Parts: sequence; structure tokens; C-alpha cells
Amino acid sequence: MQVGYSYLDYCDVFQAVAFMLADMAIGIETSRLAWMKSAWEVDQGRKNTYYASIAKAFAADIANKCATDAVQVITFSDFFLNPTM
Repeated sequence: MQVGYSYLDYCDVFQAVAFMLADMAIGIETSRLAWMKSAWEVDQGRKNTYYASIAKAFAADIANKCATDAVQVITFSDFFLNPTM
């Protein structure tokens, strides 16, 4: 009985983790851009309640998604780097 995983198993998991991290970065940068758009509206002397609401709602959704994905990344790394079987 073989304990451990093949090289292809590691490649698949690490590629999935890389995609999850990339999605997290995209969401964070996009929410930052929404926040900057809201601040820019204030700098232009306009009301920013519309853009501030969008930025707040989007950033909250992204924060929740990133926290969930981070738990999955930690679980993946712990499972594949420390096999106990």
C-alpha cells in the first residue's frame, strides 16, 4: 500500500489553489477600484452615495468569499503536505 500522492495530484491541487488565490486578488483589486471611484466622486464635488453603496456591498461580498477561500487553501495545503494515512 502506497502512502502519499503522485506528482500529478500535487500539480492539480496547486493549480486549483493558484486559481483561487488569483480570484481573491482580482476581487480585492476590483473592490479597491470601486472604493477609489467613490472617493473620486467626492473629490469632484459630487454626491457619492451610489458609488459608496456599491463599493461597500461589493467589498463585503469579496471579504466573505476571500475568507471562505482562505480556509479552503489552508485545508488543501494541510491535507496534501501532511498526509497522515
